[in-house]
Amino acid sequence: MITKGRWRSSGLGLFLLGLGVLGGVVVTQLRVDQQEPASLNLVDTVAEQVSLGEHRATVGPWTAHLRRVDDALGQQNLSAADLAWRDAYVAALVSRRWDGLAEVGDAYLRIGEVARGRKAAEAKARSIYFDALFRARQQGSLEGVLRVAEAFAMLGDHEVALQGVRIAEGLAAKAFDLPARDRARAARDTMVALRAAKSDGF
Repeated sequence: MITKGRWRSSGLGLFLLGLGVLGGVVVTQLRVDQQEPASLNLVDTVAEQVSLGEHRATVGPWTAHLRRVDDALGQQNLSAADLAWRDAYVAALVSRRWDGLAEVGDAYLRIGEVARGRKAAEAKARSIYFDALFRARQQGSLEGVLRVAEAFAMLGDHEVALQGVRIAEGLAAKAFDLPARDRARAARDTMVALRAAKSDGF
């Protein structure tokens, strides 16, 4: 069963900014409040397992709508951003593609940040990410499962993220894909490290 958790920094200023997979390497970026040097050891420990990088953008029927979302957010027009987001969400649903749902979930969080309501936006985004994970699993997409696992990690849901990489391991094993298996294992190791850090109170 997939359970949900939430990253709590406990005042140490450690925030997970990104965990991506690029060229077979799990990618993580961490930010530390410089006023809390005691947390640097944790960052160094996790960073040793990963390299820095970003996602590749995807293109689909939702793409133009998401551009409208970002344009509206740039103008602080939340009403227009919300309308454009709804169009993007419908387009992603109709497309039946996991990447569309993942990007729509990301966009919902961006709207929440501008509206100063990210925490409230996380619940909706989490639901969308679950749908994206289900689609990626159904479609046998290792990239999709790992991409959505990253999204859950960004929300602090490390148990769900770990479940995602376990699904990815299963997909890789089923396909007898050794490079994919290594990708999934690297992602699992990173998720385990992040979950351990959370348990230690960082």
